[in-house]
Amino acid sequence: MSERTLRFKGAIRLAELGLQKDLLQFFFPELYRNPVIIEAWSRRKVQKNFREGVWWLCRADRDGSIAADRAYRLFKELFPNLSSDNFSWHHLLRWYDYFSLRYETTEMDVNRLYFLIKHIKEYKVIVKTDCKDCRKPYLLNSDSTRVRCGICANKKNQMMSRKVELSKKVKLESETKQPEQARA
Repeated sequence: MSERTLRFKGAIRLAELGLQKDLLQFFFPELYRNPVIIEAWSRRKVQKNFREGVWWLCRADRDGSIAADRAYRLFKELFPNLSSDNFSWHHLLRWYDYFSLRYETTEMDVNRLYFLIKHIKEYKVIVKTDCKDCRKPYLLNSDSTRVRCGICANKKNQMMSRKVELSKKVKLESETKQPEQARA
């Protein structure tokens, strides 16, 4: 397959995924005004794209910091020696496809992946090399001070919630037993 055909198919696919128009123009300056690309973008998978901000990194849930940590770890797995300066549309498409296959229940947008790399490069997102619990790398927005990755923080939050619920249940059971013992 020729480079031109490969680029054309890549532009169509990224347009269908909803890559922002300015990014289509950035990656494909010779193609972004092509009627086929415009049509593909109008039929895009996601009508409302995620924005390029970093607020979503603050949420300790499956589609927030957990998704960011998974995305970054997968990026490093797929492209261990790739610098952000050499990041291309081809890397973005491959990364998105692998992420979608591996984490099919996690909501991810091709634009988020692009901007994640851009924000790491601009230091709006900080890469921490060592989670306190699992020792794997994780991401933070520049204002955060978390010491755990999103995955471990979520597990810890769930464990604390279960402890609170159990404590409430034990307290409720002891309160219902006390009146029974007082009557006896």
